[in-house]
Amino acid sequence: MYTVTCDGQILHDPRLGAERLVLLDPKLTLELNKHGSFAATLAPVHPLYDAVHKLKSEIVITQDGERLWAGRVLNDTQDMQKLKTLDCEGELAYLLDSIQPFHEYHNISVTNYLAALIANHNAQVDPEQNNPAKRFALGTVTVTDSNDSLYRYSNYESTWDCIQEKLLDRLGGYLKVRYENGTRYLDYLTDAGGTGTQTITFGENLLDLKRTVKGDEIATVLVPLGKELDTDSQTASAESVKDRLTIKDVNGGSIYLEDAEAIALYGRIVAVVTFDDVTTASALKTKGLAELAARVYLSDTIELTAVDLHLLHVDVEKIRLGDSIRIISAPHGIDTYMVVSKMEIDLADPTGTVITLGRTVQTLTDVTNTASVRKVIESYGYGQQITNNVTQINEIHTSLVSIDRRVDDAATTAYVDEQIAAIQQPAGYATESYVDGQVDDLQALIDALTARVDALDGGGQNAE
Repeated sequence: MYTVTCDGQILHDPRLGAERLVLLDPKLTLELNKHGSFAATLAPVHPLYDAVHKLKSEIVITQDGERLWAGRVLNDTQDMQKLKTLDCEGELAYLLDSIQPFHEYHNISVTNYLAALIANHNAQVDPEQNNPAKRFALGTVTVTDSNDSLYRYSNYESTWDCIQEKLLDRLGGYLKVRYENGTRYLDYLTDAGGTGTQTITFGENLLDLKRTVKGDEIATVLVPLGKELDTDSQTASAESVKDRLTIKDVNGGSIYLEDAEAIALYGRIVAVVTFDDVTTASALKTKGLAELAARVYLSDTIELTAVDLHLLHVDVEKIRLGDSIRIISAPHGIDTYMVVSKMEIDLADPTGTVITLGRTVQTLTDVTNTASVRKVIESYGYGQQITNNVTQINEIHTSLVSIDRRVDDAATTAYVDEQIAAIQQPAGYATESYVDGQVDDLQALIDALTARVDALDGGGQNAE
């Protein structure tokens, strides 16, 4: 059951309908790395009709006693019958109320950088009343940079925009608000949530499914750029223009990284990627190769909507935003885990609530299965042990790509293809029980590929 409070007073509780403490058409939207929103209508007879104040009142929604969402009223609209519709935004929107003054950050960790942004925010919001209502404390940070040494600058953007553009867009991860002993913590996590026990199944609670294969972000040739160089060049308009670090000195005099297989499939598609915090050509090339390896794949996204059975049966575990939920749809050949990316909750009618889940996998081509160990393993998606294997396989695959470029070992691709074929079902369809039975084979593949990487790496060094 859902309840809504306004500044600690009951605004909505279905059990108190006789006391007119109910809202009309209350709907809550939750989405990963978004503020979230809440909309509802107040009748003129509601006891708190005049007690809700824009941008000041705190609205809190709980489900079965658990805090689900909090925020503030942004707008209200009154019609001819004096019905007042409230539009509310989530508490992450408080980060829009402050700005980040111009500042350059050098050699700073992700944790310390986020702490600095939060400190700047807290110093600006209601300091004269010492009001903690819009302030955050630094929470758990598990997202890291590859060298844990960021180079960032602020230029009077809002704190929210700064976090979005300089952390989430570049490093990924998820922002979560957490309460502990009355303190609001802002966590920055690599994982969106846990693994739920509820299953979404075709014919039961699966409502809709859509698959999209996109190629708009494909790049087959990449130009990686690092930090700005100290030069005095000026344009004709007197605007200062600074050149950037390139890989020319460590890439045979060329600024381009190319993927021959992807070029053969799609042609030459050149893109530029900038790493402001990279200061050496060798590190820039390493990051460029990793970026190119990701950009040559099509984006294959599966999205679906479903009903949370907890709203109909209390003995079923509720679905939470960010949870990984098992999806089974035999007609579509799907048996995998997907992340809950959005929840649209009807507080008054559980059957009107829909859950959106999405998974994006990368494929070099949606027609053929080439030597991408990562795709094969990611398509299974079961359990922590598989997740650990994915990480190791990704590292090995990256090493193989790099080594192939140096030693031109044609046997490597054939070898990996052989190993992939050995662990796939003939029908190409993976069930959970099948994958569980293949863990030993996957580990053996890791060991075999590791040995091959070591051997090729030694050969590559000798070749150089």
